[in-house]
Amino acid sequence: MLAQRMAGLTGRTAALVGDDQWLQRAVSPHRALNPTLPLKARSPRRGAGFPRLVDDSEERLEDVFENHFEEARSRAFSLIKEAQEDSNGCMVTDTETPRKVRFAGYQWEAYRFIYCVLTREIASRDRVVRHRCHNRLCVNPDHLEIGSQADNKRDDWEHWANGVDWDYL
Repeated sequence: MLAQRMAGLTGRTAALVGDDQWLQRAVSPHRALNPTLPLKARSPRRGAGFPRLVDDSEERLEDVFENHFEEARSRAFSLIKEAQEDSNGCMVTDTETPRKVRFAGYQWEAYRFIYCVLTREIASRDRVVRHRCHNRLCVNPDHLEIGSQADNKRDDWEHWANGVDWDYL
């Protein structure tokens, strides 16, 4: 049996192994569900040769910066103007969950859109927009900063242990 596996598979499976599309679906089940998702090689620490999903927000934001910047900037200011300031200085939206914004055919969380447009920094899967006030409904650019997912998690742990330091804001 081991010899059969070493020499190649038999029957229907043998025909599938030669098919590149089957191989891509086998190593990336998310891509099997949505074949339009782009592939990117994994980082060396995760093992080379396996595809992973690409976060295309970098390309989307670059497109907004190059082609729609003034319009995006005015949209960001209008979103801030619509928010209401609470007692902590947070500019809070009137939604239960973080407000979504649709701009140039894409959808973002409002706080992420506002921060990226006003600072011209690109947030991606690895660089996230963090709330220093720990209020996800807040769109105040002064309460937002960019950092890694690990920084964001450390902020959460510190918040759970000590609460929010309002003097820091």
